[in-house]
Amino acid sequence: MRYLSYLAIAFVLNSCSQGISPHGIVFTESEFKTLPKLNRASIEQKFGKPQYTSSFDPKKVYYLGYKSERHYIVPSEVIDRSAVEIIYDQKGNVVSTKNIALEPKNISPTSEKVPNPEMDTDWLSMFDIGSSDGAKI
Repeated sequence: MRYLSYLAIAFVLNSCSQGISPHGIVFTESEFKTLPKLNRASIEQKFGKPQYTSSFDPKKVYYLGYKSERHYIVPSEVIDRSAVEIIYDQKGNVVSTKNIALEPKNISPTSEKVPNPEMDTDWLSMFDIGSSDGAKI
């Protein structure tokens, strides 16, 4: 029983720990600098398949990632977002790379009402009861 309580205390303390954790593919500066020297097969072997491939140009791919900081009790906070664009030639060699820093967005709901003509009328008016020609349903 004593060991079980120690295990429970260790679990609780571990869940309260702080830390920065990467999600997706977050390239370090040295990894990003070596990309032009690699080809498509070696990049996919090292980092995996890209998250997105351009619909208009399959030679253009994107690796997305972000870092979040975990606090003691409050929810995690995104501290860094990035996207790396890689463009290949016909042979699969890297033509260009671009590191795109993405700003974290705080999206909050608004109280504005979206107009919906179908829902803004009462259900009786949809049947056109009491029309001008005197006809009733």
